[in-house]
Amino acid sequence: MTNLQKVIDNYRPHLHRYLRSKLQNPEDVEDIAQESYLRLLRVEFPELIKRPQDYLFRIASNVVHDFYLKKSKQPDFIDYDNIVDTGNDKDQHDLQDDIERRSSIKHLETFIKDLPSTQKAAFLLKKRDGLSHEEIAEKLGISEHSSRAYVSRTVAHCRLMYEE
Repeated sequence: MTNLQKVIDNYRPHLHRYLRSKLQNPEDVEDIAQESYLRLLRVEFPELIKRPQDYLFRIASNVVHDFYLKKSKQPDFIDYDNIVDTGNDKDQHDLQDDIERRSSIKHLETFIKDLPSTQKAAFLLKKRDGLSHEEIAEKLGISEHSSRAYVSRTVAHCRLMYEE
């Protein structure tokens, strides 16, 4: 058994606890943990790692960051085939509102697509997911001040793009 395998075995419960604190969906914990283990085991020169347990947690933090960035780029999906017309005008109005909201989201995605990934992630976590700046800072590994600055800059950028 290699030294890295021992680290994985010894720190598995600690890593899972750490990931549960970082992820909204408990079902994602095992996937993120497996990706972290895989990246650790792919290290070309493991003997150069002085504290493999710290390195494992840094890898996990990076994988969580990548996960949220990827998730922030995925558009919301509406299955229009399963929408049932109840004949209720309120339902029609709700559907129209939903379509307009989706259209606005598409414009917003166009406005923010070229922004730096951390800035875009902070904005989406705040506006789409409703997280606090403290939660965003923790998830992205940035300061609360940076989270506020990223969101403010993105809002200003979107206003500028909208006016054009």
